[in-house]
Amino acid sequence: MNFATDIAKEIGLMSISFRTISASCYWSYFGIPKLIEASELPFKESEMDILITSVPGMEDILLRRDLPGFCRTSNVAADKTLQFVIRQSQGNVRADSLIVNTFEELEAPALYHIRDHIPNTYAIGSLHTHLSSRLASIKGTAPIASNSLWEEDRSCMAWLDAQPPKSVLHVSFGSITVMTRDELMEIWYGLVWFLWVMRPDSVVGDGGEGQAPEELLAGTRERGYMVGWAPPEEVLKHQAIGGFWTEWLENIGEHSRWGDNDVLILFC
Repeated sequence: MNFATDIAKEIGLMSISFRTISASCYWSYFGIPKLIEASELPFKESEMDILITSVPGMEDILLRRDLPGFCRTSNVAADKTLQFVIRQSQGNVRADSLIVNTFEELEAPALYHIRDHIPNTYAIGSLHTHLSSRLASIKGTAPIASNSLWEEDRSCMAWLDAQPPKSVLHVSFGSITVMTRDELMEIWYGLVWFLWVMRPDSVVGDGGEGQAPEELLAGTRERGYMVGWAPPEEVLKHQAIGGFWTEWLENIGEHSRWGDNDVLILFC
């Protein structure tokens, strides 16, 4: 939040802003006032496939449909979320430096244009790679760190060890996504060979494994494995994993309210 930058300036301290979104996503947020000025916002549902022309460096790749959901408003001046994003993005210019979780080879154009406004912008990513490298260097002398809010069930790792390479679909809808019992059953019936992370609070209302039909539970024991939470990075690195179904796929399909998923897909 930019109020921290203002406080730092008041007491004579250096301030460094850290944006966890991609540089391209941040640059598209930063350019929202230009989009409004150029009458590219707001836009109609029928105008989704028109290229954005007011975000320098992204003129040939960014469509209106790639902008986050909060840009799909009919009243840009009154939309509180949109105005909040504008204030936060523009406010970063008051910081002494900006650090972004990316690297030059991936997002050089966006970083170039950001530096026109915030010269001391540094690409420090990928942070996951740095963390993995550091953990590998201390493995055996310290416990593996985890930022998960849920207790990990590591029994799934032994199950994965017994599966053929690239044979398992890893299913995890994250730490906050919930579904109805009907949605749960629809997915469950369709899975063939899987490791499914099913949090205790994943199902809205009464539901979950206890209410699943017995034949479904029996089928799960034969062709899959379910845990309340799994060590995500270790699972995704495992040779038995052949695919990953996550809430990001649902976000991209239904359109994310926060734009990073939509903008990042341009680089996939």
